[in-house]
Amino acid sequence: AAAAALPGSPHHLRSVFDEFVLDVDAALDLVLVKTEPGGAQPVAQAIDDMRWTDVAGTLAGEDTIIVIPRRRRLSQTVLRRLRALTA
Repeated sequence: AAAAALPGSPHHLRSVFDEFVLDVDAALDLVLVKTEPGGAQPVAQAIDDMRWTDVAGTLAGEDTIIVIPRRRRLSQTVLRRLRALTA
C-alpha cells in the first residue's frame, strides 16, 4: 500500500469517509457521524488515528459515531472539518 493510505494519514481518513459515511451532524456540543451499517468502527478508528488535538475521542456503535470535542468552543471546528470530508 502507498504511504499516503496508511492509518493516521488524511488519505486514509478520506478513503473510509468515502466508503462508509452518510452524514455529519451536530448535537449539543458533540458531532455525530452516520455511516453505512458496520461502518462506524473503521471510521471512528480512522478519526482516532488522526490524533487531532481538538478531539478528545470517539464512541462508535454499528452505524453512528459520537465525536467528542476537547472543548465546547471547538465543536463547530470539528464539525466543519468532518463535513468537509463528505464533500
